[in-house]
Amino acid sequence: MIELGDKVFDPHTEFSGVVTQINFRLGGSATALVQPVMVDYGILLPEIWFEIERLEAMPDKNIMKGVK
Repeated sequence: MIELGDKVFDPHTEFSGVVTQINFRLGGSATALVQPVMVDYGILLPEIWFEIERLEAMPDKNIMKGVK
């Protein structure tokens, strides 16, 4: 199951990043907003919404573990 803070990968587009929002729709599937990792100093790349079913979680890669 995909959770907030998980690092994920979309095998169809090869897009990867961290889940920053999850949207649940009545009668539909859930979507996740994925923020890519910063590659240039101070420049954030655009976030993209994906269907959760097509995302693969990277094992042991939740950035929120241990945060209180």
